[in-house]
Amino acid sequence: MHKHKVLKFLMILLLTFFVACSSDDDSSPTEPDEDNPPTVEITPIAVPQGIQTAANSGDLGASTAAAFINMANSLTAYSYLLTPPSGAGKVSSYSAANNEWTWTDGGVTFTLSLQETATSFTYTLTVNGSFEGNTYNNQVMMTVTASKTSNSGELYFYEPGVSTPFLYAEWDTSPTGTYSFLMEINETDGQIKIDLLLNPDESGTISVNGADGSSWNISWTSQGTSGTWSYYDANGNLIDQGNWP
Repeated sequence: MHKHKVLKFLMILLLTFFVACSSDDDSSPTEPDEDNPPTVEITPIAVPQGIQTAANSGDLGASTAAAFINMANSLTAYSYLLTPPSGAGKVSSYSAANNEWTWTDGGVTFTLSLQETATSFTYTLTVNGSFEGNTYNNQVMMTVTASKTSNSGELYFYEPGVSTPFLYAEWDTSPTGTYSFLMEINETDGQIKIDLLLNPDESGTISVNGADGSSWNISWTSQGTSGTWSYYDANGNLIDQGNWP
């Protein structure tokens, strides 16, 4: 399946979850449903102010860094798929620490299972039924393993009918506050790889390998006040470079 079809499928799924979850909302806060699985909190990465300022001024490297940081933030949308909509029933309990939820929407049955260890949760989302012209035969769509503190984890997202992950991501926050993030997107014409490191003072680096073999290397100082960048073609030849401010 092409990338745009997968993303369309994901957005429809997310819309289904948002609508289902909001349909029972009122103006008052509600307590979490005790029968729902624990929430995976994937905190969005704030674009350092210096990078955003340089990007707004038209710097190509800063604009690229901001774009890929925001692309990394798209991972937060996947965590919504791990919350069953209101009314989804827990259909079985394998043990005190293993639970399963199921719900149906538009002819598709979703099954979310949870496994728990002393330090982590593992979620598996399985899909069965026909949707958008595709038939899913109890296929695993997504698996997520996250620490109970949500400081680290990894996620796999699968295309319909394909066993190789379309998307893989991992994240970790060290005890000193350094955040590392890796995302790999497998497309028919190659792989996109984003590798990000962000320090507590908001200095950091990002490297990106494109599906066509080209690559970006970008680094910046505290709060993104200044930075340097370089862009290479598939043969490793320098195409462009620059710095900000």
